[in-house]
Amino acid sequence: AAGAGLSVQYLGMNNNWINNTFREVISRALNYSFIITELLEDQAVRLKSPVPNGIQYANDGFAAATFDVAAARALMQGMGYGVGFTTDQEWIDVAEGTSPFFSWNYTYNIGNDMRENMFALLTDNLAMVGIAVEDAGTTWQNFIYSLYEVAGRHRNMVELYWLGWIPDYNDASNYINPLFTNRSIASNGAVYNGWQSAIDNNRDPTVLMDNVQLLMEAALLETVPAQRTIYYDRIQELLVEEDMPWAYGYTGINNDAWNKDV
Repeated sequence: AAGAGLSVQYLGMNNNWINNTFREVISRALNYSFIITELLEDQAVRLKSPVPNGIQYANDGFAAATFDVAAARALMQGMGYGVGFTTDQEWIDVAEGTSPFFSWNYTYNIGNDMRENMFALLTDNLAMVGIAVEDAGTTWQNFIYSLYEVAGRHRNMVELYWLGWIPDYNDASNYINPLFTNRSIASNGAVYNGWQSAIDNNRDPTVLMDNVQLLMEAALLETVPAQRTIYYDRIQELLVEEDMPWAYGYTGINNDAWNKDV
């Protein structure tokens, strides 16, 4: 039988280097259908939340960014980049020239086919909005040491990266807390900070329902399921629709076989 898996695969964007508007540009410039259909041969479904369906408190009902080059370009033009451009080639020429509007590195471990393919796709997709992507392929050790700040490496060496997460138990906190906390390095490679994101998006960071850091801590301690639902719904709404620390990629499809006698 086939069914959606519980892993999340995502494009992490360093929130220190890439601001909220540019994160939205990237999220809307990424061709998710190509990833699923061409790179994965339809063995995946689109991820619309940091918590995939099948995990307690998952909610994919929020408006995750979709592939929309026109919308991405409108955001760029709203910031003053590419004003007056009317053709694809104008954007591409900027990205491939000596002065792209912006340039970020993409870090991945060489030899990982999916992550290597994502470099090619990002280079192509982001050129359509005048952004260049630099090849920062490296060893697995350097890649993971950078994300976890080991042996003199640190997260700010990484600007764009593709990574996955597999749960240890069926609860939303197993995704939210390690991947988005700013209390420690944990697994927050995107360097997301709930306090700073609240400020950046004109929310009051001292208000529980406006700060993902406060919400994740409250939800972890909450024992009433209905209240936990409220907290996790709000966390997912903020991460998906407003703060956009990731471009939400896909969750794989598991093909499971069993025999009733085993």
